[in-house]
Amino acid sequence: MKLKPSSVSYILRLFVGTLFLFSGLIKLNDPIGFSLTIENYLHSFAIDVSSIFFKFLPYSLLLAINVCLLEVVLGLALFINFQTKWIIRALFILTGFFTLLTLYTLWLKRVDSCGCLSDAIPLAPRQSFLKNIFILFVLYTINKYNTSSQNQFPLFMNLGILILAAIFSTYMGWYTYHKLPIIDFGKYPVGTSISADNQLKDLTQLQTVDSQGNLSNGELPPGFSNPMANSFIVWDENKEITTELLQGTKLLCVIQRLTNLDEQSTSKITALSKQLLTHIELIWLLPLHIDKESLPTDINVRLAWANSGLLSSMIKANIGFILLQDGIVVGKWSYKNLPKLQKHLDGLGFTNKRPIENFK
Repeated sequence: MKLKPSSVSYILRLFVGTLFLFSGLIKLNDPIGFSLTIENYLHSFAIDVSSIFFKFLPYSLLLAINVCLLEVVLGLALFINFQTKWIIRALFILTGFFTLLTLYTLWLKRVDSCGCLSDAIPLAPRQSFLKNIFILFVLYTINKYNTSSQNQFPLFMNLGILILAAIFSTYMGWYTYHKLPIIDFGKYPVGTSISADNQLKDLTQLQTVDSQGNLSNGELPPGFSNPMANSFIVWDENKEITTELLQGTKLLCVIQRLTNLDEQSTSKITALSKQLLTHIELIWLLPLHIDKESLPTDINVRLAWANSGLLSSMIKANIGFILLQDGIVVGKWSYKNLPKLQKHLDGLGFTNKRPIENFK
């Protein structure tokens, strides 16, 4: 039986609507991860086009959530057949922009993954570019052969559905930002047994290009790929300590950016360290580009450093905690969920359970 063009258009409309819904929701599951991808693009644009793109970096999370919200609302509108011709045009513009973006990354090889489907389905720039070309073709086909009239729901009902979708998307982005992803698609979910990566022992092997185009040692600038960027290798001030880190019980405080470490968060983390018993060690894990002198002077905890690519793959939080027992990830918490972490540590017998005012 041969399908009519209108039937093909109907099936493709449901397919594309579902695809955009899924794309938006899967990134809302990890808005910080998607915001880091946007930061990579902004850094690349700042280096290749104009330094003005640096000014957009503080708004990367807001941009990430709004892009996801737009995908969800437009995808749902297409799925329910609401103002289909206008929605197709909007999706065509949005997909066209993404196509140019992936072509840019494909040409200059700035990033390893476009982040369009989060860590759930990592796509290389070439795969993402081909996907976008396919979607553009499908949108053209839907527009050409679509003969169905708008759905029969009243206008207020259609708008109500889309407004509820926007509210839900905003809440989901806020929730996962504060509480970590609902589903952890990262490299180190709870239950992972981490093994030491001994391929890289010397920091000078992380040679990269800085924003002025000069060769530099140490941290990998966003927007530039490096095969060792996600290797599980950690240093303290003097030596590589990866093997030591994977022995015994360690509580890692992963700090992605120094700007997230204000006086209040420093005070709460310091209060937690004072509560811990001697058989559990709290270690601050920092990106390589942060030096000890730039940290608050009143901290009294052990410091360690790793590549920012590793830190972002370990936990999707600006400040987050990872509990390791003999190299096994047994728990993860965002700093914004600190009371839950304290309760868990109390239950394991890792704290002296004295009430601390800073936790209230």
